[in-house]
Amino acid sequence: MYRDDYLMRLIRQLVDAIARIAGFRRQGDYVRVMSEVGRAWDELGVPRGLAKAMDGRALAELLRDPAKQRVAAQLLAEEAHVMHATGDPLHAGMLRLRAIELFAAARKQDPQADDDAAIAELGRHVAPEDLVLATTSC
Repeated sequence: MYRDDYLMRLIRQLVDAIARIAGFRRQGDYVRVMSEVGRAWDELGVPRGLAKAMDGRALAELLRDPAKQRVAAQLLAEEAHVMHATGDPLHAGMLRLRAIELFAAARKQDPQADDDAAIAELGRHVAPEDLVLATTSC
């Protein structure tokens, strides 16, 4: 019971952080976005460097909880927006694929109405063959 309360409070805090991050991104404050993304990864309990180094399946297993997987996917998506906007489309694509893998893993455990829309939005910027692999690998 206590663990569930803690997890729900953590997820709410991270969802609020993602909303702030998205606002900074829309303002073009990419330095602030990256700082807040790093802080959010710390709150999630996963060092940002580790999250970026792991493949989607391993990261999904590490996070285990679908709500945590979705939050992590959103963090990766926000960082992908920044990478694309600052001239690094290759890195942005890699982050988008990892985000798709996390959304797919979360959907597999606990399907939510927004999962398909999130995957579709991220998938608009990913090669179709990569999208198929990402959504079937987790």
